[in-house]
Amino acid sequence: MALTEAFVRLYDAGLVYRKEALVNWCCSLQSAILDIEVDHLHLTGPTELAVPGYSKPVSFRKMWDFPYRLADSGPHLVVGELTTCTSQQQLPC
Repeated sequence: MALTEAFVRLYDAGLVYRKEALVNWCCSLQSAILDIEVDHLHLTGPTELAVPGYSKPVSFRKMWDFPYRLADSGPHLVVGELTTCTSQQQLPC
């Protein structure tokens, strides 16, 4: 209750606000972090980096493409039906 009251007072005073924006997400803390806490890197191509909370290096600046078979499309996938592109390597189930 006290936290809600404090937040409402800050909001009413214009010291906090709500907006849609990108946030910096820490995979290790499972929480948003301040921009000042982020190590900004300029990557020019596919790069593998150690990330806290992951046992193996994580690939950055690499896109993975894989097709999905649509319902009732028969035994063969027709190229161009549907393609998903992601920055995380994920294989369809």
